[in-house]
Amino acid sequence: MQPFDTVAFNSRIQPVLKQLKKLKGAKTYPVYWRHDEGFKNDDDFVRLISFQSENSDNKHTGLTTGIHYFIPSQHKDEAQAIYRQLDSLAYDYVNSHPNQFYSYNYTRRFPYLNLKDIVTGHNFKDDKEYYLSCMCDRDGNFHILTLNNKGELWIPRDWQKLKSYINGKRIYLKGMEPKKDE
Repeated sequence: MQPFDTVAFNSRIQPVLKQLKKLKGAKTYPVYWRHDEGFKNDDDFVRLISFQSENSDNKHTGLTTGIHYFIPSQHKDEAQAIYRQLDSLAYDYVNSHPNQFYSYNYTRRFPYLNLKDIVTGHNFKDDKEYYLSCMCDRDGNFHILTLNNKGELWIPRDWQKLKSYINGKRIYLKGMEPKKDE
């Protein structure tokens, strides 16, 4: 068994992800979510994955970085085609690399309102993980995440609107700030 090769996998899917940048209104945003030792606020998160391994510091810390790809709802057909291509490439990759440590999940289309992982790449030599995840939101917009995580994965609420999340401090993307009554 070998660690998941994130670099090789990302190079395989990059041509597909570049296609979505050509769609009008499509955007990419950096992801930066961090929680340090001692920080705890379970209500801030939609998903918490705790890795307790001999290679982890077991301090309940985590740093998640990556890219958030956004496709507006008017490109539904194109988004679904991109999803099918990503799924196909992921399936081909994991089948041609059975010695790498990964989880693969098949779904026919973008999951609705629930962020799902197509691939989770594991690195059993340390506490680093890779995620290719997708979701369709209430407004019909499509989201793809390529994430690199070290430590525990805590996905903050409103992640699709955030520029960063650091120990409870949210910095929103321009124009995505919550209304005063939220």
